[in-house]
Amino acid sequence: MKHLLIYFTKDLSFNNSFCNFVDRKLQEKNLITNSIIKLNDDDSKLNTLLEIDAKKYELITIIADEHSFSMINKILATLKECELFLVDDEFIIADTKVYQKNSVLIDLNGISINVLKASAFYLPEILHTAKANYDFLISDLDLESAEILLNTSVKPYGVSLNIFSILDNLLYVKVTTNEYSDEVGFLNSIKSLFPKKILFTNNIYKHIITKLKENNKKFSLAESCTGGMIASNFTKIDGASEVYEGSVVTYSNKSKKAWLNVDDFYLENGAVYSQNCSLAMANGVLKLTKANYAISCTGVLGTNDDLGTKSGVVYISAISDTGLILHERLELKGDRIYMQEQCSYACALLLCKLEKDLFFE
Repeated sequence: MKHLLIYFTKDLSFNNSFCNFVDRKLQEKNLITNSIIKLNDDDSKLNTLLEIDAKKYELITIIADEHSFSMINKILATLKECELFLVDDEFIIADTKVYQKNSVLIDLNGISINVLKASAFYLPEILHTAKANYDFLISDLDLESAEILLNTSVKPYGVSLNIFSILDNLLYVKVTTNEYSDEVGFLNSIKSLFPKKILFTNNIYKHIITKLKENNKKFSLAESCTGGMIASNFTKIDGASEVYEGSVVTYSNKSKKAWLNVDDFYLENGAVYSQNCSLAMANGVLKLTKANYAISCTGVLGTNDDLGTKSGVVYISAISDTGLILHERLELKGDRIYMQEQCSYACALLLCKLEKDLFFE
């Protein structure tokens, strides 16, 4: 279903943190936004938009504020040729499918429209029906091979796919279904086609937390070049505290030695950017936190090369308290933040690979 998100507010659309909050709430409903339009509170613009462009979408979410909420209800009432009534000191369109405080859901010519009265620190309930999500991740398969194999396998099940790379060795598969799709049959066929390569999740961090909870295991982190981003990505997930012991962000050589007991030999003369240093960091934080697993990273993710190591080169490690060890050298591209995000994904994936039976289908 195509989904249009409209900001019809005085200033909320300029607040990036608020817009990210809206995106997260939509994602919780598995609502993918195909287009975003930001308007000021000019009713003539919205009226024109709904009459002309709305036909391109099945779902429309309108973020309003105290200045525009009643105005939008009036416009929708005009378009539906129905009355308004007064609720909670606001004029609300009479012909609603669902109404909760500050949130109205209507049907306009087959299009589901949800109008929400928001403020900088508040977003009412999104009333669009949540969709089941069947997206998944595939490890260690190139994009071309995945497209050939998957697009052939989907034909009997009535689903369509969009596949894209998150990392060189990690693909995201977006699954679109309809009322005739056989989702269960499709997912079972995928398991058979790619044994121990599938993560049935659209969020690798949430997947790891769920699996560790189920198995009463805990993990910790030792970060350098990501500066705490990996910890942040995990702790965005509710319930992370049940499995996440903690992390140490050791940006300097001095902190690596003092906090993680990394030997000088792995720090001097550029050795800080090496697999040996990464493993020493992982061992250090595993001993410090007494977790079951530890992940670490060290490398260069700035504009310039450093100590003979090119920007984008990162060394990551994952180890367990039972002696399992995996490590990898990454060559990342992009700006600093994009490379940090890729490194975070790669570290999460490496932990999954360390215990394939635990994380992979």
